[in-house]
Amino acid sequence: MNDFFKYLAPNSEEKNWGIYLTVAGCAKIAPGAIYPPGKHPSGYHFRWENGRVLNEYQLVYITEGEGIYETRREKMVVRPGTVMLLHPGEWHRYKPKPTKGWSEMYIGIGGEVIQRLMSHPMLTKFPAICCGLKENVQQSYHRIFRLVQDEKPGFQLLASGEVVKLISMMLIHLKYQDSDEKPAAEFIENSKFLIQQNFDQKIDFQDIAKSMNIGYSNFRKLFKKYTGISPSHYHLNLRLIKAKELLIHSDKTMKEIAWETGFSSESYFSRIFKDKMGQSPSTLRK
Repeated sequence: MNDFFKYLAPNSEEKNWGIYLTVAGCAKIAPGAIYPPGKHPSGYHFRWENGRVLNEYQLVYITEGEGIYETRREKMVVRPGTVMLLHPGEWHRYKPKPTKGWSEMYIGIGGEVIQRLMSHPMLTKFPAICCGLKENVQQSYHRIFRLVQDEKPGFQLLASGEVVKLISMMLIHLKYQDSDEKPAAEFIENSKFLIQQNFDQKIDFQDIAKSMNIGYSNFRKLFKKYTGISPSHYHLNLRLIKAKELLIHSDKTMKEIAWETGFSSESYFSRIFKDKMGQSPSTLRK
């Protein structure tokens, strides 16, 4: 997803719902780039020397790079898979390391329900949660971004469900982080994240296994144990789901959709789509 941010002005009905969004965005910060970028309103922009205090909660998810995050209570190194929990009224500051940069996804949220959820003892105990590169976390952010960008009637209500899901995932991670199966589960989550990030590319799954210091045979067995399907089928399903979304919600040609979802030709795309989805792309579009 390309860099973007959008600030929102929830109405009284949306505020009465108890959960509402104030901002959503994502950005890839290149090594050596000025941070934060100077395009944000004064209430959000800050200088590292001074830090800042917000009037809302924010969940900032770092998916690439490395940086530093400080509150009055703690100073920590931020690595991929970290969600920084920003609370209203609390001083904080964060930035990527100049030599590495980072990729961030963030949402600002408010409301009585959010205040109650974020007051959970486990969420107030930690300034950040190192949940890893989880596919379902990334998907929730992306669904929120699509809702915010489209800004169709009722989008705040729909986005609130994704916000609750995100917070629930944070709590589940904290509750079960000492589970015996945690290393294997995190390994699979990281693998799924990498596949999703490169769904439109040809993927060498042996390289993924090697990068995580595990043999390919064990990687494949673990992946199937946790997902029910092989890595290659999971990859193909992601491409077909994206193709289906483009067929329904865009005016792109079959050739453009085939190319965008990593298929070598329109005819090959149509054949695979019909075989796996039960109908041809043109029939689905009609």
